[in-house]
Amino acid sequence: MKDQLHDLVKKKPFYCSLLFDGSTDKTTTEKEVISIKVIENGTPRIRLLGIVEPDTCDAQGILKAVAQKCEENQLNLSNCLTATAADGASVNFGKTTGVLTRLQHQSAPWMIKVHCIAHRLELCLKDAFKETYFIQIDDLLTRLYSLYRRSAKKWRQLKDLGEALEEHVLKPTRAQGKRWINHRRKALVALAANYRSLSVHLLQGADEPGQDKVKLKAYWRQLTSSKFVLHMVLYQDLLAELAELSLDFQADELSLSSVRSRVVASQTALLCSVLNAFTSTSSAGVFEFKGVAISHHSTSDEAFRHQRVEIVNRITDCISQRFATFSTDPVLLAAEIFDPHNMPENISAIEPYGDEEVQRLCEHFEPLL
Repeated sequence: MKDQLHDLVKKKPFYCSLLFDGSTDKTTTEKEVISIKVIENGTPRIRLLGIVEPDTCDAQGILKAVAQKCEENQLNLSNCLTATAADGASVNFGKTTGVLTRLQHQSAPWMIKVHCIAHRLELCLKDAFKETYFIQIDDLLTRLYSLYRRSAKKWRQLKDLGEALEEHVLKPTRAQGKRWINHRRKALVALAANYRSLSVHLLQGADEPGQDKVKLKAYWRQLTSSKFVLHMVLYQDLLAELAELSLDFQADELSLSSVRSRVVASQTALLCSVLNAFTSTSSAGVFEFKGVAISHHSTSDEAFRHQRVEIVNRITDCISQRFATFSTDPVLLAAEIFDPHNMPENISAIEPYGDEEVQRLCEHFEPLL
């Protein structure tokens, strides 16, 4: 693998982007994972340079660790570096002493600084969901995951109940973790699939003697409230689109030229989404979800419709703010000519297409070219 990387680096011309990310191992030791992104046979690929423990966790220590791995792999950044991506921590993006700023000053003044877009999307949703009812759904997802993970007896009872109801029960999954958007989507899918079995099992547990009966009754009340059901299904609809966006942002083959078009497509899908969460079964204020009768009031329906519009607007606004550079940075805008989705359909427009953008990119990267 190392020989293959060396052969790749020796090719002329050779250009790459740099990626690094810090994490803590089981011994609580800080490690930096350092990689490069290159084009191989027309396809973007990620190649690992190595994992290193910085002497210090400040900008100077991280930069030294990056330089060490680049030197070991015979990589001269001043001759090949086009962009660098990292998370948005101040140690990386500090305006005067951040790692990326130092890289620009020392090796590549033309380098494009990129705040990790998958991490940026998570920050968008964290901002949008702040102080909303979805936080309570997250809390119940975590509690149900712990309940059935820590008790083999309860998990066996839930599976047996599912078989009796002729339903396939999915084990509650963890809703947290790194790149949590897809984790949460999977947890919501399992919750919706298990809804009937879970409701019955929690109610049975609440009626039996034991130290958990009060807790289980509280879970059941929350789970079978109309507010929870409506928001749960909306949450699932929202994360279905956002999880796909997150996974796209994590793909090796993603290019900066396609980020804005993918973001706009997701924003449009969210704004056009239509919720079909339930079917009314009577005029007495009862609807059915997964075979469970749920009581509700017209006032709560109206409030939910308002909140639904509000949360979609909050999400799209947060995304627009966090990804604003892709709409304003002239170099990133020029790079969009490489996104096939932007190719004009009119044949007469193809000939001059991209001339100005290519000129702008050539001028920006002239010292490197």
